[in-house]
Amino acid sequence: MWLFLLACTSGPNDSVGDSAATPAGFDGAVIAVQGDSALGFLGADGTLVGTLDLATEAGSWMVHNVQITPDGQTVVATAMAPMATMDTGSAAVVPDELVMVDIATESVVRRCEFTTGAGVAHVVTDGVTAWVTGYNVNLVYVVDLGTCGIAGEWPLPAGTGPHGIRRAAPDDPLGDGFYVAGMADGSLHRLDMNGNDTAWDLPGAAVQVAVLPDGSAVLVTLLDTVQIAWLDTATGTVAAYNLPEGAAGPAQIYPSPDSRSVWVADQGPAGGIAGHELFQLEAATGAGLARVVVNDAPHGVVVSRDGQTVWTTTLTLGTVDRVDVGSLSVVSSTMVGNAPNGISLSDVDGARP
Repeated sequence: MWLFLLACTSGPNDSVGDSAATPAGFDGAVIAVQGDSALGFLGADGTLVGTLDLATEAGSWMVHNVQITPDGQTVVATAMAPMATMDTGSAAVVPDELVMVDIATESVVRRCEFTTGAGVAHVVTDGVTAWVTGYNVNLVYVVDLGTCGIAGEWPLPAGTGPHGIRRAAPDDPLGDGFYVAGMADGSLHRLDMNGNDTAWDLPGAAVQVAVLPDGSAVLVTLLDTVQIAWLDTATGTVAAYNLPEGAAGPAQIYPSPDSRSVWVADQGPAGGIAGHELFQLEAATGAGLARVVVNDAPHGVVVSRDGQTVWTTTLTLGTVDRVDVGSLSVVSSTMVGNAPNGISLSDVDGARP
């Protein structure tokens, strides 16, 4: 699961960044640098403006996914626990964490603990509550960010392996809730606000979901079959289409603001040949609209609010590549560390969901 990784403690400065504090009104991206147990902060032009080491006395965490709160002030990050403590070198396992970080000061605000070995993967948040997938325990955790209290544990069937998660669009005909990618068994789950589950079987391992802003459809990346699954939210029917010729295997996916297209990071499978492209696909049909060469093994992807810039993390070289949609060219490529994974974007109007 390395490609798709992964009580309450609090304090004003549990950990401090190794660069100057990021200014208030942050406009840019936050990156989960999984291999370095860190977060990276990039400005709107792609420049690295800060890093934050999230390691503790317990060890170096696998920081897999991030999401900035809607006000653009705080980032929450999933951190899979190390297998051994640093002080004893023992094989003891400590609990996974959800780490809350103040962006302006690049300091840890709070660390929320989960069940040991939960395998926390992805997170979404409204700034008050966070919903976190637990891959190893087949749960979605509902977390009170103010207290680190676990307000709910929504069960999924044994063997689901929940990974990616996104909140339903405001106009989703099925109402409010969440869409969860079942990576272990190849499934898509829709959870309402009480955790009630509706599921669809998919033809491949589901990595991440993209919810079209207009609520008309949900799209899911299928790594092993090199496909995209498409759920019509009005009818509940699912179809699948193949990625363009030469694709290696999709990781994350993100919609354009106008709901007409999605951008797919073509990472490639673990142990296989890495992909090196971003694909822009027509959302309704899967027709290829554009393909852009980036650094090897693109994983995370997010699109700016105006739809003119696409950001992607690349696992092999450890960069964040920024693509100008108008020219379909990489306009910046910034080293951020070892195996950057999740990415979340903020601008003057707040964070992108």
